[in-house]
Amino acid sequence: MQNIRYASRFIKESFSIAFKTIQLQEQWVYIAVGNLILLFIWFLPLGLLLGLIGLQPVGMLLIGLIGVFMLFSFYAWSEITREPASRRIVALFQEGKSPVVDGTVQYEDPLGAAQEYEMDEELVLEKIPQVEEGPQEKGLFKHWSDILVLTLALPGKRLIYHFQKLLKPEMEPKHAWLPSHTLLVPVISVENLGIKDAVRRINQMVDDHLLRFQPGLVKVDLVGSLVQWGLSFIGILIGLTVAILITDPIAPDPWLLILGLGVGLLIVWLFITSGNLFSAYSRSFYHAALYQWVRNVEKARETGKPERAVPPDILRKAMGTTRKK
Repeated sequence: MQNIRYASRFIKESFSIAFKTIQLQEQWVYIAVGNLILLFIWFLPLGLLLGLIGLQPVGMLLIGLIGVFMLFSFYAWSEITREPASRRIVALFQEGKSPVVDGTVQYEDPLGAAQEYEMDEELVLEKIPQVEEGPQEKGLFKHWSDILVLTLALPGKRLIYHFQKLLKPEMEPKHAWLPSHTLLVPVISVENLGIKDAVRRINQMVDDHLLRFQPGLVKVDLVGSLVQWGLSFIGILIGLTVAILITDPIAPDPWLLILGLGVGLLIVWLFITSGNLFSAYSRSFYHAALYQWVRNVEKARETGKPERAVPPDILRKAMGTTRKK
């Protein structure tokens, strides 16, 4: 339960930062608009099926199949939006623009605070040119195909990994990067790497013991997934109920069925988009914060200054380790 509380505090603080930083809200717009476009795209074959076949068993089977693909497309798009979001979040950490959380040092002059933070962090992140927004903005979704492949492949790889650990716990795991797979998107996005190079980079982080705890310790991913799929289930249930109420499933008029489908899908879109937004943003911020911490540890070793190996303030705030001065 303590780890759930850590996650709740982290998510609350991350959204608080987003409400003060308009650049971070772009991911929300990408998800909402992208899901709406996908909704219209999937509405066309669904409407044709209702008009031509109706609610016959074959038609219902095809409608269910298309519905599954539609849900996956919503989820995959929300994952793809994490690429530019990760760059922006890491850029805010680097530039010292992330608001100072409660319980840390407070400054009367925000500009002076940002300048002081930036000077202090200059050596820590000086080798990350990718967070500079100039050239990167020309390719917001440069690695969208890599993230799509990860979205497709990771569930199976994680299932096999945990199954092997359950059956043969003494066996040396072949994929040391899998427990830290949440860092893949920030690494791909910020360091401009493909999947294979990103996996090698994660393995290097693990081998060098740059991660101070496993990403699953703070249950941000769990909370995000529960909210995401909970809202999706509620949206599907309400949308289906409303569609049945405003139309007659046995009515001979196909246009009435299509009308019910349209209204129901809009309700589903609203709930699923809200869940995707909550999960994708909170996980993007958490994984970027972990990546930032890894970079801090890495640079602390390079510069011989262990005091620089500190997590971002938002992580310390979430875990109750911030100190007032």
